[in-house]
Parts: sequence; structure tokens; C-alpha cells
Amino acid sequence: MTTLLSPEERNAMRKGFISQRKVWIKQQAHYYLEAGIDIEIKVIWHNKTYEAIIQEVIADKHDLLLKMAHKNDRFDAMIFTSLDRHLLRKCPLHSRC
Repeated sequence: MTTLLSPEERNAMRKGFISQRKVWIKQQAHYYLEAGIDIEIKVIWHNKTYEAIIQEVIADKHDLLLKMAHKNDRFDAMIFTSLDRHLLRKCPLHSRC
């Protein structure tokens, strides 16, 4: 669908998406932000999410990566997504555990 848009329209759509995601993350973290905990919120546009996450972990030398998992009521078990599996296999953090 984005191929039908002009470069300016694609750029505006990307900026709008990033802005919306930042607002959503701030809403999710509002208890921590209100408590005065310093949180940097960064949203990155990338075609491979796991690569963007790993690049950030390495660049900023993070020592902890948290990712939400979703409970599947049908199986009453944690189901890991493709992103979860990529991060578990490729992110350098887990090798230090």
C-alpha cells in the first residue's frame, strides 16, 4: 500500500506512526514516569524488528532486555512469537545469564 504514496506521504506516515507509538509507550510507562524514574523512550522504524532491537542493545550496552509475552488462553501456555525466538537466539544478552 505504501508504494502508492509519494515519498513525502510515506515520510509523513512513518513520522505519524512513530509519534503514535511513543504516546502509547508513555501511557504504558506512566506509573514509572510519574514516580520519577528516568526512562528514555525510543521508537525506531526498521523492517526487521529484532535487528533494530539488537542494534540498540549493542550500541547502548544495555544489560537487560524486557519483552512482553502473551498468554494464549486456548493452550493456557506462553506462546513465543517469531520475534521472541529471534531475540532469544540472536541477542547477545541471553548468553550472559
